[in-house]
Amino acid sequence: MVAYRFLARLGKLIGLVVAFVVITPGIALACPIGINGTANPNATVCAKDGSGKTWCAKADGSGNFNIIAAVVPPSTGTGCLPPSGTFLVFDIACPDCGKNQDHFVVKGQNLPVDVKCGCGSGKGLTWRLNSTNTTTGTIDVGCGHSSNANECNPHTGDAMCATKLPILCFKPAQLPVPANVNNSDQYHKWSGGIVATTPTVAGNSTSNPDLTTITKADSHCAQLFGPGWRVAEFHDGWGWYFQAYGGVGDPTKRFWIHINDQPNATCWQP
Repeated sequence: MVAYRFLARLGKLIGLVVAFVVITPGIALACPIGINGTANPNATVCAKDGSGKTWCAKADGSGNFNIIAAVVPPSTGTGCLPPSGTFLVFDIACPDCGKNQDHFVVKGQNLPVDVKCGCGSGKGLTWRLNSTNTTTGTIDVGCGHSSNANECNPHTGDAMCATKLPILCFKPAQLPVPANVNNSDQYHKWSGGIVATTPTVAGNSTSNPDLTTITKADSHCAQLFGPGWRVAEFHDGWGWYFQAYGGVGDPTKRFWIHINDQPNATCWQP
């Protein structure tokens, strides 16, 4: 009788374990890998793949999270997080803080991701319209100088990447120097190209448009203005300023540009 009761209880216990596995597949036993990191306490954090599917989890009271399955809204994926691929990891309350995370499986571990709101603390480089030459239809754009100081910082950036500003786009064209353009100042060299500005956008935008790399930012310019367009770069003249054909949408706004040799002064990495 004792043996029978013991076996009965053991059977019920096994049944509960099996039921747990069946009812909650992928949460504790069936999902061997996840993406972990830190977010704001109790935040909902999602990993989005290239097709737009998301696997979401909730951070604990200290902000630690581990996304292993689609367990909380707004998940659109199913089951376990795929064991490999490239995911955009973000806090749904501040998606522009998201980071592109290569989801490598190395001994069951992943590189931790920081997606706390406010994580977009990096700075990028901005310029402004400096002058307009109405005779030639050219403009001079650059850092700006006032109160005996430069208005931009090509070493550490000067505007938070979360700030919404236009992007200065540029098309190299090897156009000759117009007759009425002064090309003698090395800081205001003729670029041989054409400029235009995009609508305002956060420098660290992760979707619509995706600006998570300089390649993607260049593609945004090309999508708006055509083949051959890219983000303007600090050295498209000699440095600090350059002259070009074209114009800017709002002459009162500063705009994002790229600098290719100062990684701490740009919102866009390779």
